[in-house]
Amino acid sequence: MVSRARKAAAQVSYQQGERKNMIYNGDMQVCQRSTSVSGVGDGDTGYIAQDRWKFYEAGSPAAEVTWSKSSTAPDGFYSSLKMIATTNSGTVGADDYFSLSQLFEGQDLQCWNKGDAQARSVTLSFWVNATQTGTYCVNLIDADNSSRQISKSYTIDSSDTWEYKTLTFEGDTTGAFDNDTALSLYVYWGLVVGTNYTSGTLGTSWAAYDATTRFEPCDAFDDDGDMFHITGVQMELGNVATDFQYESYQANLERCLRYYFNNIGTNYGQVYGTTQSFSDIDIQVAFRAVPSILSYSAIRTTTGLGYYPGVNRWQALMTATNGYISNVQLSAEL
Repeated sequence: MVSRARKAAAQVSYQQGERKNMIYNGDMQVCQRSTSVSGVGDGDTGYIAQDRWKFYEAGSPAAEVTWSKSSTAPDGFYSSLKMIATTNSGTVGADDYFSLSQLFEGQDLQCWNKGDAQARSVTLSFWVNATQTGTYCVNLIDADNSSRQISKSYTIDSSDTWEYKTLTFEGDTTGAFDNDTALSLYVYWGLVVGTNYTSGTLGTSWAAYDATTRFEPCDAFDDDGDMFHITGVQMELGNVATDFQYESYQANLERCLRYYFNNIGTNYGQVYGTTQSFSDIDIQVAFRAVPSILSYSAIRTTTGLGYYPGVNRWQALMTATNGYISNVQLSAEL
């Protein structure tokens, strides 16, 4: 028997079927690039360890962290994204900005009904554990409509303690998301934020972009050794946070492979010719767009990789027999 409360929550959340969580890799399990990277914060904007989780900085923040996949996690989870300060923030400059983010393509957001009278609310929930207590914020920016934005705050009450947070962002009746594979939405967790981003009143309703209203003052890395962990991240339609949607590691990985493919250590076989050889790399998941080649290794001289989108396959042509290709990294990240 389903309780009335659970039925009501399901109705308010608008969710049907299995794919209610829009966040990728919310349990922080998939780490194709690395499980630990030190010195993050010294011009390292980009994807660091956990798939789909992006680091961004602006200004000249002094903070540097080691970013890792940690086994410190709340009950029900195995992993978290952990940052630990190896260099503290010092005096935070007005334009300093240090954040964690996830980016979304527009065709995955059409269920928001953004831009019409039926625009739906979205609820973000997550587990967080930080050394520095106080107010933190999450900021959403619409990349399709002149960076319209909305922000919500949450409070870390106890140092180095897992706390569950939920934030609801009401629907926006202005500006629809483009229905395509391009970038439409940024979701930012502010970690170190200067006054250029905090001097106004926090913009808790959808409005035109104003940098000063994005965040409230925060500094997650005020002292050496300060930590920030996050896991169990879920973003779903509606005004109610429901239980986290677990998925198998394989299903999680396949969703991430749409954006990034890393087979370091894997050798791809040869098709021999009399004076040359071919090496095929079949990708099991369709990329968001034609990916960029980040790196690869080839035994024998190669004329480079060619992509065949119809079969979602890369092929390397080598100018000698007995060649093969390995250590391939491809990216179609937003």
